[in-house]
Amino acid sequence: MDVNLYKRLRFWHRAWRFRLRYEKRGVNYLLSRNLAGKTVVDVGANKGVYSYWMHRKVGRTGRVFAFEPQPEMVEFITDMKQSFGLENLSIIPEGVSSKPTELRMTRRPGKWDCATFEDRSQESYEFEYLTIKVTTLDEHFTKVDARPVSFIKCDVEGHEVEVFRGGESILTEDRPDLLFECLYAEKNRVDVFAYLREIGYRGFCFYRDGFAPVEEFVELRPFIHKRAFKDFVFVPEERAHLVPLVDTGRSRLSPKVATPTPVRSAA
Repeated sequence: MDVNLYKRLRFWHRAWRFRLRYEKRGVNYLLSRNLAGKTVVDVGANKGVYSYWMHRKVGRTGRVFAFEPQPEMVEFITDMKQSFGLENLSIIPEGVSSKPTELRMTRRPGKWDCATFEDRSQESYEFEYLTIKVTTLDEHFTKVDARPVSFIKCDVEGHEVEVFRGGESILTEDRPDLLFECLYAEKNRVDVFAYLREIGYRGFCFYRDGFAPVEEFVELRPFIHKRAFKDFVFVPEERAHLVPLVDTGRSRLSPKVATPTPVRSAA
């Protein structure tokens, strides 16, 4: 079999497996957006599944910018781009944070989907370390004529708030929809939620066939699909009414609290 054809078939199978199973809700949300001819961003592109579907969605006149600092993944995405002829995909081999600098990336050998800039010293795994050049979204898009940005997907293993802080001009001026993973929502380590609210975004979690407000996440967590509980959508307040909400029946989920009986005063 032709090597290029084999690579195409293997990646095509992976892309559809993620769309139909592993990243079903996130990919389908991306594909539900009106992004034809728009600029979209994939931060933490890894093997490029989202970049592939983004390219399909924006069409011939759109632009996709994939940020991925791991050299093995850059090679993988480059092969994908060449194999599928993704001419409007730009691959940026850098990390993204709140300021341009160099950061230490921690990852487990062979576990390239869990690489992070966050501290993992408390974990009992064997790690390897890379020194990574990082940029910011705002800085990068001063160098390319591609704004406004309409959609950002972000999967950076705990570094989300730094990514968004480094793109504050884009978020406040272009008002893109955001799709990102947050590992600590259940533990109330949600600085990223608070930051996005401050700049006029409203958050939602995936729930059943639609969405629920992120404020209900902790209560709904036992009822959220295991492949969706880390993923969140934030949209500008002015478009929040367009998000299809599902009736969560919060009153049925919450423990009933007895109403105190009024104490009558003695006659």
